[in-house]
Amino acid sequence: MMTSYTLENRPLPSHDIQVEEARCSQNSSVDIDPEVFRGKYQEFVEQSPKVIESLVPDQESKEEAIDKLITGNIASFQQEYPIIAGYSDEDYTAMQDTTETLISMAESMSEPERTVYLQAIEARKQEATLIVAMRDYKAATDPIAKEVAARRFMETNIALYGEPDKATYESLLGEKIANIFHKKRSQNAEVIFQDLRNLLPEDVRDGTRAQDRFRPSAETMQWMNNVVHGLYDNMLRHVDSYIEAHKSELQIESQNEAAVKIQPTHLRDIFRNILAEEFLALSKGVGEASQTGDTQGVQTVIDLGDIVTRSVEKDTGWNVEVTEAKSINVDPDTRCVRIPQDREAMSVNEVKRLVVHEIGVHVLTQMTGNSTNLEPLAQGLAGFNDTQEGLGKAMEHALEGEYQEAGIDHYITAGLAYFDGKDFKGAYDVKWRLKLLESLKPGQEPTQAEINKAKQWAANTTMRIYRGTDDLPLFKDLCYYNGSKEVWEYLERICGDDLQLSLLLAGKIDTSKKHQGVILKSRST
Repeated sequence: MMTSYTLENRPLPSHDIQVEEARCSQNSSVDIDPEVFRGKYQEFVEQSPKVIESLVPDQESKEEAIDKLITGNIASFQQEYPIIAGYSDEDYTAMQDTTETLISMAESMSEPERTVYLQAIEARKQEATLIVAMRDYKAATDPIAKEVAARRFMETNIALYGEPDKATYESLLGEKIANIFHKKRSQNAEVIFQDLRNLLPEDVRDGTRAQDRFRPSAETMQWMNNVVHGLYDNMLRHVDSYIEAHKSELQIESQNEAAVKIQPTHLRDIFRNILAEEFLALSKGVGEASQTGDTQGVQTVIDLGDIVTRSVEKDTGWNVEVTEAKSINVDPDTRCVRIPQDREAMSVNEVKRLVVHEIGVHVLTQMTGNSTNLEPLAQGLAGFNDTQEGLGKAMEHALEGEYQEAGIDHYITAGLAYFDGKDFKGAYDVKWRLKLLESLKPGQEPTQAEINKAKQWAANTTMRIYRGTDDLPLFKDLCYYNGSKEVWEYLERICGDDLQLSLLLAGKIDTSKKHQGVILKSRST
């Protein structure tokens, strides 16, 4: 069983409260050169551990753990995390020292700059605390030390990412159970189904906890479909043109798009092409406008030179690489898009969704935020994560013209851990059975290959929630479900208002009036 913690453990104080306490503890009244402050802030960003990057396990330990899990030869699922293990107390102390310096320097700043920076600093401080808690938990051999680290992890985890809602968890899981409850099952499928029910709490075994949940209107979906094509068609054309230019390499024998499988290296090239041709072309247009005086408020113009002869990295500051990673991620701090080298081949539609999500939302909002005087707008205001991921998912849904609840499996895994006390293997045992039974046709007998496929999927998705400790649930991935719901509810309220929508793309913010106010008060650089 996982190290115990109680639902009564409340999160640390909110960012706002902590920031105000820290601010009030400082007595500096000395005016600080903004450039000096920003230089110090950039140093702080570089010192801050990168949560997503830190959560990538050692490949050998990962493969060994998954193999033992699937074959049943495992008591506890455990991996090694080199970056987490290597994060030293000295690293943490140096970051804390820089934190105190920045808080003191920020005292002389005006609003909204001071609050924005202080909240961003506090969020990164908590991320570092989370990494330390993960490190200490994995390293602890004494039960008391392990419990202390577990409590610190859960408190910081909830403060940063929130916690699952029990009613939502039971509804999502209940709906899946209800969908298979009355399905005709073969003899072996029935055994698996009964095993699944025995692994679940009594009140969700029959699927009666399913309930109606929010869906956007057809009008809102149509509006967003038009918006997405208007925003991203120039980016998306690169997918089709790349496929056309690489027919032989992709082994395309027909015009059937569904048959095309795009490898991680192909996705990297497509992303690079978009960054080079679309973002640079946009910047060049701004430069040409400046020569005629039609800059529309743009204060600084970058001379791009010859687009053809210069690299993506040099021109945009962005790098796209295929590397060891858990999932595709966009790092606004280092301006790097990382694509897992072991990611399975992708369909054309999947690649187009990734273009919209990763480039059209994550990269674009870094660039728009970076064009202001507030660096956190490029890296994310405190609490931005749900909205950012939700916006990415909403754009994917709008592209295909069909609403889908996002992150359901992540939410269910988090609920299994948080509410039902499942450890990694306990959650995995539920998930592979659920996945298998969902995939079977009425009366179909499951084959060993189908069982192994469901187990492989369950292992990979369960890791997303337990990563970092392999025992305790990390709630970061709740952002897909929560954020998608938040964004679509926001879009429903503003349906047809392009200006309100544009604010979500002007930097990495949430849907609140407070964050929108920061955008409107920021200055272009």
